[in-house]
Amino acid sequence: MTNVSEEWLEEAVPYFEFEQFTSGVRIGTGYFGNACYRNLQWKKRGIYRRTPSQYVELYKHCLATDPDIRPEAISILETLNRLIANFELAQCKQSNENFTVNKSLSITKSMGSNIQNEESITENWLEKAISDKHINYIEFNKLYKHHCGRRYRLWKDVELTVALKVDTSIDEKIIKDFIDEFKLLQRVSYHPNIITFYGVTKDNNGNYNMILDYANEGTLREYLKTNFTLLQWTDKLRIAKEIALGLLFLHDKDIIHRDLHSKNIIIHQRQAKITDFGLAKQMNEMSMTSNSIVHGMTAYIEPQCFIKSRYKRDKRSDVYSFGQILWEISSGRPPFSSFNLEIYSCFQKAIIVIHVFQGNREEPIEGTPSIYRTLQKMLG
Repeated sequence: MTNVSEEWLEEAVPYFEFEQFTSGVRIGTGYFGNACYRNLQWKKRGIYRRTPSQYVELYKHCLATDPDIRPEAISILETLNRLIANFELAQCKQSNENFTVNKSLSITKSMGSNIQNEESITENWLEKAISDKHINYIEFNKLYKHHCGRRYRLWKDVELTVALKVDTSIDEKIIKDFIDEFKLLQRVSYHPNIITFYGVTKDNNGNYNMILDYANEGTLREYLKTNFTLLQWTDKLRIAKEIALGLLFLHDKDIIHRDLHSKNIIIHQRQAKITDFGLAKQMNEMSMTSNSIVHGMTAYIEPQCFIKSRYKRDKRSDVYSFGQILWEISSGRPPFSSFNLEIYSCFQKAIIVIHVFQGNREEPIEGTPSIYRTLQKMLG
């Protein structure tokens, strides 16, 4: 990492010695789109649970081709709350079990107010932020091996299992993205449905690592593969609501995720959290261009990104992606999985683009609540 990036990072991100963590494989290397968690086995699924028709209507609205038709995050949440009430889940509440680590929580909550203005960022940003205690730094020798895999480490001081995310690139653009992700995480990681950012550490190779929440049940995609036959509609609606709460929180702060899909949602102790802010942007930082086709998963990208070469993505773009996630929650499988996305060649991407451009969407799953169908329609 270059001096400009090291100094920037050390000024504003919590730092921890690498030895505080157990040895292990990091979540991702290079560009953070490679981040992953556990490889879970796909269990044989039976017939889909009956999908309430309201649920289908809800995600269809989310998947509307016209962005102006898609609802805002607050409307999505209101619809999900009504649907939960219909399932006699009005008492459903968010779990805060993962926010009991006092040593980390107090620092995490205060980090958002310590972010430097872009104009005042100097070449020493990182080092100064660490020295000024704006960012936690944990010594790497305090992180110990963990039985669940090389990606995770046990932080001995607080008896907390955490995940490490590293960038080993020397490319200036990737380093800038790495730093931008730090800055965004500082502002949002205290919400229960956003991944917690505890600080940074430097490993034995001199690479900075983000210290993030550990997901004991993997990504949403892995969770659905493993548990779908066991999930009731009350469980599915709870997951959808938790993601909507996280999305509403981001949008209230004028932050656009721009890469929302089931691999960027983690599940820890049955609670959903939005993660991977490598492509996220503040609305006032957005330019009149779209990297959607190059960056992101094609099945979750709104059609306008393929229609207009210089399409400016906004909150409605996230809403479309959320609509696809709603369908995935109802079906237990990724959207357009029949296109063999494991290969995911340019040819398959083109097929999906044409398919969506022609107005096609995945068919609703039988038994989906009608209000859920409505929301899906509004979203896409």
